[in-house]
Amino acid sequence: LPHDLLTEGAVELLVRRAVAAGVNPAYAVRCASLNVALHYRLPRRGAVAAGYIADICIVPDLAEFAPSQVYKEGRLVAEDGAVLPGLIPTADPAAAAPVLDTVRLGNLTRDSFRLAAPGGAVRCIVALPNSIVTAQTTVEPKLAGGAVVADPARDLLKLACTERHGRNGNVGLGLVRGFGMQAGALATSVGHDHHNLMVVGANDTDMFAAATRLAELGGGFVAVKDGRFLAELALPLGGLMTDCSLAATRDALNALDEAARELGCQLPSPYMALSFLGLAVVPELRLTDMGLVDVPLGRVVPFAAD
Repeated sequence: LPHDLLTEGAVELLVRRAVAAGVNPAYAVRCASLNVALHYRLPRRGAVAAGYIADICIVPDLAEFAPSQVYKEGRLVAEDGAVLPGLIPTADPAAAAPVLDTVRLGNLTRDSFRLAAPGGAVRCIVALPNSIVTAQTTVEPKLAGGAVVADPARDLLKLACTERHGRNGNVGLGLVRGFGMQAGALATSVGHDHHNLMVVGANDTDMFAAATRLAELGGGFVAVKDGRFLAELALPLGGLMTDCSLAATRDALNALDEAARELGCQLPSPYMALSFLGLAVVPELRLTDMGLVDVPLGRVVPFAAD
C-alpha cells in the first residue's frame, strides 16, 4: 500500500530487518537482489558488474539502508528521497485509451439490489479481521416488502457483486457480517479475480449510488452516506490503477478509511476485505455475479440455507 511504501519502504525494509536480526549486510543485499534475479531468470540484473544494467542504489548506511541516490540504467533518477524534477512521465491519453472506460453497468437500477426473500434462514458470509479467509453462518434475515434488507443492529449488511465489463449485467446478492457499518455503503472495482464491482451497504439507495459513482470515475473506491459521497479514489486505468501520485493516493485512501469509520465500520482495511469477498477460490463462502459460491464444496449455492 502507498502508506507502507512511504513510511517503511518495500524490499529495503526487508533488508533492514534482516540486518537488524544479525544477517551479514552483504548477504542480505544479495538475497534482495542477485538471488531474486537468478531465481526468476532475469538476465543482466541483480548485480553491479560489467554488462549488467546499471540499476543502482547508493546507501550510506547498511543498517538503515536508506538510499541517498538511485540510478536507473545509469541515470540519476532520485536523490534524498525525491524523484528528480522532470522525470515523472506525463500520461499519454492515446496510449491509455484501451484501459479507460471499463466500468460498464448496462441497465443497473436501484431495483437491481433488491434481494428477494426465499423464506426461512439464509446463508451469510462472515468477513474476518486481517484475513482473506471468510467464515459462513446462517441467519434469519430482516424483511421489508417481501425482500431481504440490511439489519445493521445485528451487523447484517447487503452485499452485491455487479458485473461491470458490459458482458451480461449480472448482479449477485447476499448478506455479510463483520463490517459493523450502521449506515451508507462502500464500493470498489477491485474484486479479485473477476474485478467486478463489490458493494456493501446498509441500504439499496446508497449501494446503487456507490456503483453508479464508480462507473463515472471509471473505477476506484467510494464511500457514500445518504446519497452524499464522503470519500473516493478514482482508478481509471482498467478500474484497477490510478495515475495519481503516491502521496495523493495515500491521502485518498486515508480519507476512505476515515469515511468507513464514520459509517461505523469496525473491520480493519475494509476496502481490502471487500475486494476479496468475491474471490471464489479461497474458503469459505464468496459472492460472485453468478451468486454465492461455497468454495469447499466447489459450487454455486442458493441464498436459502436449506
